[in-house]
Amino acid sequence: MVAFCIEKGETGMKICILSSSLSQGGAEKWASIIAGSLDSLGHDVSLVLLRHEMSFTVPKTVKVFVLDHSSIIASARTVWRLRALLRAERPDVLVSNGFYTGQFAGAAVIKSNTAWVCRISGNTFREGLTLKEKIAWWWVDRCIGRAAAVVCNSQGLMRQVSKRWPDLGGKVSYLPNGLVFDEGRRDIGAHPAETPHIVAAGRLSAEKRPDLFVAALKELHTRCDFRATWFGDGPLYDEILDLIRAEGLAEHIELPGFSDQLSEAIGDASCFVLCSDHEGSPNALAEAMALGIPAVATDCDFGPGELLGDGRGLLVEVSNAGSLCDAIEQTLTDPQQACARAERARAWIDDHLDAGEVSKDWVALFQSLR
Repeated sequence: MVAFCIEKGETGMKICILSSSLSQGGAEKWASIIAGSLDSLGHDVSLVLLRHEMSFTVPKTVKVFVLDHSSIIASARTVWRLRALLRAERPDVLVSNGFYTGQFAGAAVIKSNTAWVCRISGNTFREGLTLKEKIAWWWVDRCIGRAAAVVCNSQGLMRQVSKRWPDLGGKVSYLPNGLVFDEGRRDIGAHPAETPHIVAAGRLSAEKRPDLFVAALKELHTRCDFRATWFGDGPLYDEILDLIRAEGLAEHIELPGFSDQLSEAIGDASCFVLCSDHEGSPNALAEAMALGIPAVATDCDFGPGELLGDGRGLLVEVSNAGSLCDAIEQTLTDPQQACARAERARAWIDDHLDAGEVSKDWVALFQSLR
């Protein structure tokens, strides 16, 4: 999860981005992208990490600070260190990237002249929270009134946030996740692999539903030949690997772990699959759309419907392995229609999610708070 601190310099702003890390995860990747984009716009950008984990890269001109946050019991110390850093850097704006980072940002800006912008990137009413997550949400609920602005990365999430915190009123707005587009993107419809390659990417955790991915591909295996890859790591890795073996799919589904070069890793894909129970605005899905890969996703809260609507992809019922299997098969067996959807998807992504343009919208927001 991530946050921003900003101060006007001679030619731009001094921008400090606080993230839990720069390891795998959508929020962490967003941090690396926005840091690079803001840096390229001429701003003085710094990263503040709760933990020193860096898989994603940032420009050498971006300074990095580490707070060495270790556990819940170290939270007070982490807040103190962040508050001390804000005093030393004298930022005008602090932007937290998610509810987890928000608990630290909301506490750190007490008795401060820093304006806090709270970015929310996931379901605010999700059930089954861990104790760590419950504590984080409790703190955010207590602190959210201090926020100068609240930014959501999908329009559906923006509506939910307004319901959770109705007193925020006009402070709530929407800014999408931006993408940096590859110069050498493939021609849509060009699938180098002879055997159709089905890909998914995301943390191997319960809400991402890798078990549904396996269930759908178990049924698909009775209909056509394919190979499949899920890029990502997480707490369910061993469980899903055992499930793949138990279903007799070990020769068809691979779990290579996390890739910090996802665009290259999925370049030969015939179909991208997202099967989550809930999302914020899934970066991996948007990245696949930008690459021209036909996409299938569960129509969950939030994000997939906004990205794949209007004929840009296939949306299926949440937690329905049969429907997911049917949509994947349709994508593989009707390449003409799949490519037409992929063309519309790429054009929409290019028009709406260019990181350079999105970064300018962030800067405009920051300037409005001065």
